[in-house]
Amino acid sequence: MDNSNVNVKCRSRYITAILFYSFMGCIYFFSISCSHADIIVDDTAPLNQQPKVTAHLERKKMCSVQNAHCQGGTFTTVNIVAPDENGLSHNKYKRFNNAIGKGFNELILNNTLADSPGATGNPHLTDKPARVILNEVTSNQPSQLYGSLSVAGRTAHVIIANPSGITCEGCRFSNTGHVTLTTGVPVVHAGTLLGYDVNRGVIHIEKNGLKHNDEPYTFLDLFAGSLKVNGEIRSSDVIAIIGKHAVSFSKSDETIAIRAIGGFSGDYRKAVNVDVSQLGRMYSDRIFIKTSGGSVVNKGIIDADVIVNISSSFAIRNNNGTISSHKVKLKSEGFIDNRLGQIKSQRQDLPSHVNAKEKFAIRLVGRNIFNKEGGIYTNSGSISIQATDTVGNVQGAIKSNSTVGPANISIKAKAVNNFMGKIITSSNIAINTGHLKNNQGKIVSIFGQVDLSYKKVTDTSGVIHGGLEVNRTIKPLLTNSHRGWAHF
Repeated sequence: MDNSNVNVKCRSRYITAILFYSFMGCIYFFSISCSHADIIVDDTAPLNQQPKVTAHLERKKMCSVQNAHCQGGTFTTVNIVAPDENGLSHNKYKRFNNAIGKGFNELILNNTLADSPGATGNPHLTDKPARVILNEVTSNQPSQLYGSLSVAGRTAHVIIANPSGITCEGCRFSNTGHVTLTTGVPVVHAGTLLGYDVNRGVIHIEKNGLKHNDEPYTFLDLFAGSLKVNGEIRSSDVIAIIGKHAVSFSKSDETIAIRAIGGFSGDYRKAVNVDVSQLGRMYSDRIFIKTSGGSVVNKGIIDADVIVNISSSFAIRNNNGTISSHKVKLKSEGFIDNRLGQIKSQRQDLPSHVNAKEKFAIRLVGRNIFNKEGGIYTNSGSISIQATDTVGNVQGAIKSNSTVGPANISIKAKAVNNFMGKIITSSNIAINTGHLKNNQGKIVSIFGQVDLSYKKVTDTSGVIHGGLEVNRTIKPLLTNSHRGWAHF
């Protein structure tokens, strides 16, 4: 293969700039001669995995005033390699960047047939367009995606795989309903993409965010060693599988198979797999986050119209953050900490005949669940909180205020501490515990009943009220045991 287009692409653009500015009597362009997409093909890859790269400059319509601060737009076209019988176009690069420039820069993956009328066809595509475009970076240089990436021609699933990391700062994706960003190594066998082995690497979403909602319905996959969100993520369906995993390749409507890879390094109890900062935002119809070997930390907003489902191998911290959706499911093998946070479900009132799964608006499962000065709230649907050890609602609020349909609150743990807390619903409350502390707290069912099952209760200046009744079941104490309930 002739790689001259790849190796001299910056020099070619530099020459174009000299000719243009010689005519204009200006030298501004010299300082940004390589500010467009920085794509270098891996010339050691098999020839059928080496795409061709071209770039051209368009000044018209890019800027109202042409000056040093706005110098038009650069369009970089990647003529992807021909797909195999499975529709996979496997392209390998040493660098895959869409760098910052002084104008509008766009990276185009050309999926147009060579003989397409009225379009610049891809000479590699003489038979059929690709269904999946895999862009694999084989060097140790992370990818920087700072502009727009689009598919020309037939839409395709776009995959960017770089084990050294990916930074997205104002990246946008169009004409691709499914985008996968991963720091995993693609596993390809006999021309079939089986999945990705993720062992390391960070995906950064910076302040200008990631936009992938130009299509009616879009799918976004984020598979990495860790994920840091400092800007907005927008897509219809977001799946983030973070930590050491083997992740299967899947089409948009297929289930993803996940297998954790052993050998976590360092102290996983201190490791953070997913970090959503105060400026971080995740907006979608569906958000699924799964981590292994670390925690999920949210100080920003995780918001979905249909469901938020977060599963962590150690901890979920929603301190000063907001997690909201029609349905919220949080599961941690360690603890869930909602200190000063908000976990809420806001939806229309549900009729009483809906199925059991739909009745639940919020489900929390963990070893310890803390809601100190936090809020767990639904305006329709039930709340279920299950802890192996402790549920702490110190100065917190757990409320379900539906007037139509289900609004039950169910809490099960070895110990429940509701010191100065509020557990209030318009329907029924069921608390099953060993030791219930309700000092200065309120456990109130406005129209329903309160069912308490415990071995020991401490209730100083507290309120326990059922609109219908309060039922108390006292469990027998273990007389031959020296163990006691820990103070919390």
